[in-house]
Amino acid sequence: MVGRLWSLNYDVGLRCMNDSELVEGLKNGDTRVVQYVVQQYAPALYRFAFYQLQDAQSAEDLVSEVMARMIRHIDTFVLEQASFQAWLFRIARNLAADFYRARKRRPQVSLEAMMLDSSGYEPGEKDARLDVIFDRDSLRVGLLSLTDEQRQVIVLHVIEGWELPQVAEMLGKSLPSVKSLYYRGVQSLRRAFIREDPEQTLG
Repeated sequence: MVGRLWSLNYDVGLRCMNDSELVEGLKNGDTRVVQYVVQQYAPALYRFAFYQLQDAQSAEDLVSEVMARMIRHIDTFVLEQASFQAWLFRIARNLAADFYRARKRRPQVSLEAMMLDSSGYEPGEKDARLDVIFDRDSLRVGLLSLTDEQRQVIVLHVIEGWELPQVAEMLGKSLPSVKSLYYRGVQSLRRAFIREDPEQTLG
């Protein structure tokens, strides 16, 4: 499921915009640019939030708050320090951390509940090392066994198709550190899959 607001197919009459143009439009209060940002980034932000929070309504609320903070704090964005996309996802990451702190503990989410919320899945670039091991449902369950940072790296790289240097920029970590998180996350997913299906053999 993708949130109703950002599932709309806006026809804002704008060509593809670079970061500088986006920031200028947002600072000028151009509502068409806001709609463009929602259309371009909100679906991926929603998927990222859902895989972190495992709750559709909380993910929708998080994306709405990301957009609100984007508008409020656009004057603080420094183009030379990060890409616009990395900045948005950094806001989402911080909000997800706030969500966990407020809740104190991670919720117990049933497999059935997760499966009911799969219609908005739009995979990015596939990773062959995972593609031969996991189907989509196994991946979603396996992600629950990862640390927050491992899950963020896996979601952005495997599901959203980000390059690892882009993930490193968003997380504010070195590329070797992100590669290590990715490797450990993949190994954890492999172990989770083996526990789920002990008869499965890995190549």
